[in-house]
Amino acid sequence: MNMNSDAKPKKGWKDHLLRSGVPLEYEIARILADENMSVDADFSFLRRDGAVAKELSVDMAATWYGPNENKLDYELQLLIECKYRSKGKYILFLEDPNDQFSPVTLGGTINTFDAFTPYHLPRDAFVSLEESLTYVYKGIELHDGDAVEEDLRRGIQQLRYATPASLCKTLSFLIQNEISESMCLFFTKILVTNAPLRIMNRDVNIEKIKSAQSIEDVSRSVQTVILFSDYGPDYEDHFRYSFKEESEGLLKSARHLRDRLQSNGKRMSFGADPVTLIENFSTATRYECRAVGTQFFITSLDGLPRLIKSLKKICQSSYRHKTKTDPLDRQIKNDLKKAETR
Repeated sequence: MNMNSDAKPKKGWKDHLLRSGVPLEYEIARILADENMSVDADFSFLRRDGAVAKELSVDMAATWYGPNENKLDYELQLLIECKYRSKGKYILFLEDPNDQFSPVTLGGTINTFDAFTPYHLPRDAFVSLEESLTYVYKGIELHDGDAVEEDLRRGIQQLRYATPASLCKTLSFLIQNEISESMCLFFTKILVTNAPLRIMNRDVNIEKIKSAQSIEDVSRSVQTVILFSDYGPDYEDHFRYSFKEESEGLLKSARHLRDRLQSNGKRMSFGADPVTLIENFSTATRYECRAVGTQFFITSLDGLPRLIKSLKKICQSSYRHKTKTDPLDRQIKNDLKKAETR
């Protein structure tokens, strides 16, 4: 056998390397690191297949800690899946067709957790960002030879199924903190691709597609969208499985923390009780699973830096506007006062 160590890769090595996705993952990792985020490759989680648990992973997890030199006040946590596509491929999205009855939660693509802190965060902090983007409900990868949904759907499923493991790991840490060292959590999921992204025009129909000369005639270019994708019954089973080993210890810690927070003056209003949050995650209630498992950012490589900067800026603003009282309670009281004066 020829063991010549000077043998060079054969022609086509660049295509093989690029199709592996590793260069794209590394480029994304450097973008995140440039934004002062801590990046870990291959976030692993277990998913049951019958009686057997298989280890799967998403491409990376990234964390940005609130910019305080003396104390960590909050963290922004991202799960990221990377999709490399060769030249000539792009992803075409279909806009959410619903107007009044959309399943989308405006401002809910980034989940905010303040149940472990003595304060409340604004509930509408990310609304403006999401209003500037388009909600889509389906994406199709197009190229000269085919049009497929499966690869995009698979990436979204990876992010969805990694979510409970990521949250369980993070909440297990946050729930142990003393009140003086408490941290809130911002959490979201992002699929990043080097493929161009386009959204089909809302008025397009089959006849307009048949008469179109190019994709530009029926769609517009975008950098970032928000995908709503609901889940099946297996996901709630997976969620319970992900919290099964930790649920008893988490609930015990949550009860101790709730006592300390109440002694500190925090009112356990909706979403503010750490015990209720852990119970809902451990039993995989529809409310919690839907909140963390149905909305995803999909962005191009060029759009990623802007998205990350926007998320960081809003996290900072949200933390600066924290309050001792629940903003929802204040809103309800104000609405009642207005109603009484009419």
